[in-house]
Amino acid sequence: GPMISKALDALLLPINKGVIKKFKLDKGAHGVLVLSVKPGGVADKQGIKPGDVLAEVQGHKVHKPIDVDVAVRRQLKAGHSDMSFSVARGGAVIAVAAIITLESYNETIAVSEISSWETDTMESSSSYEEYVSVESTEIETSEESEEATVEEDLTQDESADADSSDDADDSSDDSSDDS
Repeated sequence: GPMISKALDALLLPINKGVIKKFKLDKGAHGVLVLSVKPGGVADKQGIKPGDVLAEVQGHKVHKPIDVDVAVRRQLKAGHSDMSFSVARGGAVIAVAAIITLESYNETIAVSEISSWETDTMESSSSYEEYVSVESTEIETSEESEEATVEEDLTQDESADADSSDDADDSSDDSSDDS
């Protein structure tokens, strides 16, 4: 289902055949669909719009919404706040650069506020409304699914020579390294 991206302040939806059909996306659409964006949030400021397909973050292909936050968090932990995204919009691929800080990443997003976010105003907007108004319980935040995926993602897309020992304790607890 839809997931809130803390990195982008946006509601992201995994893309499958049904989603491609419903939202009239390109047949080969790859990545995650931006359902809505928080007014004044990161995506909104960078010009990422509802209806855009987020294809890559930091040069890595995005397969599911959690990939976005995992990649951004990895950059933040490495001390970088400049992020690069590649966004497919109407047949064109647009490179988007964003500055994302730990503060903005860690800001809490209340599920209740999502219904007021900007969705696509095109004729397909009823599909968006339908997803955004889903029972808020169905919308997960990245923390909920993060624990499960962080480990698998790290092992999956780091090169074989990466030192895995520091990844292990790295994700064990975030609270301590907050200044």
